[in-house]
Amino acid sequence: MFFVVIAGIMWNPPDRADRGMPPSERPVATIQVSLHSSIPKEGAPPEKDVGTPTDNGAAIAAPRAVTVTIMVDKELLADTEKDATILQIVSLMHETSERFSHNFGISFFYTVVPWDYLPGDIEVDIHNALDDVERQWTVQMSDITVAVTKKGLYHETCSKAETQLPCQKSYKGGIARVLGNSAIVSMHMVTFHAFLHELGHVFGAIHPDTDIPSVMSSTYSLVDYFDENNKAIIMKYRERVFRPKNIP
Repeated sequence: MFFVVIAGIMWNPPDRADRGMPPSERPVATIQVSLHSSIPKEGAPPEKDVGTPTDNGAAIAAPRAVTVTIMVDKELLADTEKDATILQIVSLMHETSERFSHNFGISFFYTVVPWDYLPGDIEVDIHNALDDVERQWTVQMSDITVAVTKKGLYHETCSKAETQLPCQKSYKGGIARVLGNSAIVSMHMVTFHAFLHELGHVFGAIHPDTDIPSVMSSTYSLVDYFDENNKAIIMKYRERVFRPKNIP
């Protein structure tokens, strides 16, 4: 079953102020979500304008539309609060799209589909999960595939010492390969910052030095903006090619 997400032009999430967004940058009204059990039809491409203003006053001559398939863990869709969950995910994606549009002239257009990966498991190896998302990407007709899951996402480190110490698990909020086509975000960490961070990687952004405030920081942070170096990287790759796979 496929879910078509229809996003309206009005949206103002009640917790926007809690995320550090200045009042002057808040959008003006609601997002509407409709769920349909059919494969979405491609919509007409957005009209081009003469230039999209960015936060530094520059103008991008040709705004770019990027399609995204959001794969939602079937276990999330089985919850009684599934409609609220989908609305939360889509609202965060909408907010992420607005920030990318404002900074880089990139807008995301997205659909939501179920993701059936290791049903019943409460935690999964994050790299194996990303491999599955990338396999799904090959059959999705979109530029980027983003999975959202309620499962714990862990990275396992095993000692190579002769003592053969037990492997250690560290839990992550999400993952994306730099200039890849896919990402995963944990529902336990699903925030505007998580979507910005992982989609930043898709457009080439990297983790900055620890003393540089940035949404691309390798440690969790409430910073919701890109550092100057990563802004330049994303602008460099804003016209990157998504197919064939992993070719920028």
